[in-house]
Amino acid sequence: MAKEPIRHMLSLDDNEYTGVILMKNYVISLKTATDRREHIINEFGKQNIKFEFFDAVTSININNICAQLDLENLQQTNNLTNGEKGCFLSHVALWQKMLDDNLEWVAIFEDDVYLGQNAHLLLNSHDWLPEDIKLLKLEHFHSPLKLGHCIKTIQNRTIYPLYSANIGAAGYIIHQSVIKSLFDMLRHTKISHIKPLDHFLFEDTLDNHINIFQLSPALCIQSSRLIVDNHLKSSIESERSARMRQESNSRTFIEKIKREQSRLLQQISKKLNKTQPVEFQ
Repeated sequence: MAKEPIRHMLSLDDNEYTGVILMKNYVISLKTATDRREHIINEFGKQNIKFEFFDAVTSININNICAQLDLENLQQTNNLTNGEKGCFLSHVALWQKMLDDNLEWVAIFEDDVYLGQNAHLLLNSHDWLPEDIKLLKLEHFHSPLKLGHCIKTIQNRTIYPLYSANIGAAGYIIHQSVIKSLFDMLRHTKISHIKPLDHFLFEDTLDNHINIFQLSPALCIQSSRLIVDNHLKSSIESERSARMRQESNSRTFIEKIKREQSRLLQQISKKLNKTQPVEFQ
């Protein structure tokens, strides 16, 4: 398993939350990412939100972590760069920690995230979460989205069923009970079908009977989608862009036609199905 995470506990009076079930907030971050860690300490500190850093998996640990988690397919795939594999495994290792430590609910963030207004009202406890919601996306990424009917409104934010892909994994709340399903789904994914973590979690799951929900307005957003001159840009983004360019250049003419057909069908589906904007606030 990954090393025990470095803990950073903010000065929050626990007595203030007597009788309230505290949320466990984890921020995935490389131990060497000092700028990003300082950003998170400031960002969560503004609203006095407790959190812990979870040390991200580095390329040197990929093979060991894959072996420990029985993820030979992830280790062997050529679909992802080492940076993308490390990102994927960081989330999965944290899911395993939830099982090992018997943590019922965890909010998981990446270290380039910005939080919205009054985020502390939802991130300092989890007693507001409906029992039937096991995977809740907090992040703004795509908009508009195909959403279902309102499940619950709390602190001027509404929970909706999510019916369309919404990649990005910078902020979500996950329940222990859905993790076993995710592990089973991942371990049965063919090597050639492995995708980046955010596509697996918020796209592929839609076809595997795992219910996903979206918070709107979104509670958080990645720095790359908020700030033009982004000083928190990661090497993973550059690696992914390079991989995608290489894949595009290597596609056959028939593959390019099929890809364009798929995009066209998605666009038609969005027009035919009612969508709603999901903004960051």
